[in-house]
Amino acid sequence: MKSISRAQIEKAYEEGLEAVITLMEGFVKEFSERIAELENQKAKNSRNSHKPPSGDGFGKQTKSLRKKSEKKTGGQEGHEGENLKWEETVDQLIQHAVTTCRVCGEDLRSVEGESIEKRQVHDLPEIKIEVIEHQIEKKICPHCHLATVSKFPEPVKEWVQYGETVRGLVTYLNQYQLIPSQRTQEIMRDVFG
Repeated sequence: MKSISRAQIEKAYEEGLEAVITLMEGFVKEFSERIAELENQKAKNSRNSHKPPSGDGFGKQTKSLRKKSEKKTGGQEGHEGENLKWEETVDQLIQHAVTTCRVCGEDLRSVEGESIEKRQVHDLPEIKIEVIEHQIEKKICPHCHLATVSKFPEPVKEWVQYGETVRGLVTYLNQYQLIPSQRTQEIMRDVFG
């Protein structure tokens, strides 16, 4: 939109009232077109134009496509539900024994227990890098006096390197889960040190 210069206004006044009106009509027309263009831009969203949904901004109206249900919220009557299953075989057993009476302080270590209550916690074992050192040996034959050296396994090529499991995990996170390289590095540093 071009603006009207002071020189154009002065020239229009010199030419008379009709010239001023013509100049102002042109300005109003141009201004109206610009307003209509801006309003049209504001009205566009991802539903009525090629704009992506991320361009709709925070003021977008969202409407759920789900139909209202007659049922109350939460678990429904008769539904068994799902939770962790009790395991008969455990990897670690920690007994929290009663050693003293909570009232008088009497030693209870030799007293037989009335009952035992059990609870289970399903958790991951500590995740840590395991460092495996490979050593090769050199021996001299007492018969022919030639040296024989054992060999490192095929995957062990460097002085210090990551093993196949670590490389496999990094590849899985980066290529299959599509986690960027820098974030994959952060995960490896945070989880494994």
